[in-house]
Amino acid sequence: MIWRLALRNTLRNRRRTLLASVAISLSFALLLVFLGIGDGVHEAMAEVGVSMGLGHLIVDREGFSDDPSLEHSLPEPARLRTALLRLPWVRQVAPRLRTDALITAGATSVGVALSGVEPSIEPLISKIDTPRSMVAGHALAPPDGTPARSEPAPIVVGKELARTLDVQVGDRVTLTVRPRGGGETHSGAYRVHGIFATGVHDIDAYWSEIPIQAARELTGSEQAATSLAVFLDNVAETTPAKAQLQTALAGEHVEVLSWMQAAPDLYSFIVVDQGGLYAMMGILFVVVAAGILNTLLMGVMERTGEFGLLLAVGATPRRVVAIVLAEAAILGAVAVGAGLALGLTVNHYFSTTGIDLSGMTGEGYETSGVLLPTHFYAHLYPAKLVWSAVLIVGLVLLGACYPALRAGRLQPVEAIRHE
Repeated sequence: MIWRLALRNTLRNRRRTLLASVAISLSFALLLVFLGIGDGVHEAMAEVGVSMGLGHLIVDREGFSDDPSLEHSLPEPARLRTALLRLPWVRQVAPRLRTDALITAGATSVGVALSGVEPSIEPLISKIDTPRSMVAGHALAPPDGTPARSEPAPIVVGKELARTLDVQVGDRVTLTVRPRGGGETHSGAYRVHGIFATGVHDIDAYWSEIPIQAARELTGSEQAATSLAVFLDNVAETTPAKAQLQTALAGEHVEVLSWMQAAPDLYSFIVVDQGGLYAMMGILFVVVAAGILNTLLMGVMERTGEFGLLLAVGATPRRVVAIVLAEAAILGAVAVGAGLALGLTVNHYFSTTGIDLSGMTGEGYETSGVLLPTHFYAHLYPAKLVWSAVLIVGLVLLGACYPALRAGRLQPVEAIRHE
């Protein structure tokens, strides 16, 4: 009986019900679209940061984050890498040997970050040492095989660094580093094999890469590596994978960092941007709640006499409250269903076609040390879809509480007279 009366009352004023349903469904659809686009943008930002040399997870020796020197290198990176690659959720593991160096060409010297990388692995997971990033020459893995041993080891440098040094592909440069264990500095000659451009000034102006074996020889680090960059299938797996990795590496005297810890500026930007999105959604919810409250309250006031008659013939106040709440539940269910269909349709379009911002940003724009892509794709997580639907239905029921309580507290005689 309660649901029958609620359905009849909902259909009584169809125009008002339709307007309220449209407002709720559009708000819900807008919420889903914003969440999908927002998560897609943030995921793209994180993935770009990860591919700029970070990795989803970074395995360092204990103490390396406090003192990032060659003295805190991983002693057996090959064994650790083999163990990590056995984990089913690990896509790739890249060993890296990083240190500060002085690069010299002619009379010009520049302090740079030097990264020793594995040429066969890096093009698969990095945006730095890849053919697409090379504006001149080639990546460290040459297309025509390995250079002769008499030739200097290859090096790739950023576009801005090459301009500062006034070097081109084929020119020689000298790297000077402080070796592992201290002592006199070591120097070595290298031939510029490629010049890359990432669009990020700090990388293009102060970053260089050489094969990891050449870096080990230069620094006297034998088979060591300063870190292992662990790559997963997607950035959403980072947090659970970190916990599992810490368990798997217990007793190895290593520390596991996520990309959020390795790039705090980027992570802070994403968190702040998400906060702004949720704040905007909160304002939207307030407006929707006000509209729901007004719709249901008007319906209760128009039917004051009817509710008074129900109370007079023996209906309990609880049953009257249940009728109003049932009306709100029907309204919310219909609106959420329509909003879900519309929101998923729009999200599907943006997740397949994407959003092209090249007209606004040109080739992209940099934020927190990361050059963002000009094409984004929406990505709506199922968990957020579920809690968004629950939130909207809860908001509708919350907005119905005051009108329902008002209807339940009516005095039968006064309510009938009001009619």
